[in-house]
Amino acid sequence: GSSSSWHGTLVSGIIGAATNNAIGIAGITWSGRILPVRGLGKCGGDDSDLIPAVLWAAGIHVSGVPDNPNPARIINLSLGSAGSCPASWQDAISQVVARDVLVVVAAGNESGPVGSPANCRGVAAIAALRHAGTKVGFSNLGREVALGAPGGNCVNLGGACLYSIDSTTND
Repeated sequence: GSSSSWHGTLVSGIIGAATNNAIGIAGITWSGRILPVRGLGKCGGDDSDLIPAVLWAAGIHVSGVPDNPNPARIINLSLGSAGSCPASWQDAISQVVARDVLVVVAAGNESGPVGSPANCRGVAAIAALRHAGTKVGFSNLGREVALGAPGGNCVNLGGACLYSIDSTTND
């Protein structure tokens, strides 16, 4: 299989970085907690892997695994694919949202219309913005987008990545 991109680790670091300590970056909350749930591995995965992970994270019973004792209040999905929202995803999202859980999903990175599951009803689709506040060229965009957030803008001039977003990684 291919190597992991450690994208989930990077996103978790942006969300949960310690704040007001003069070290590294500041996270988006003063006292947040991270519930790491791995729905994809270095060899990828399918909706049949991801959907149960989302349900479990929200505290919904998933057959074959112990119930989650600490359900998430916000679920971040930095993933997606082209096309409309499949019924399987919409059913899962509806169950999760009924528990007052916010589902945040990347709009997509194909410079096209908002992908799935970001185009499912009830989610907050997020487009990527560059440092100047405009949409990053690769970000998907459409009426489903609820918010724009920093998405990096790795412009390479002379080899160095300018305007990257620093975070945690797997060393």
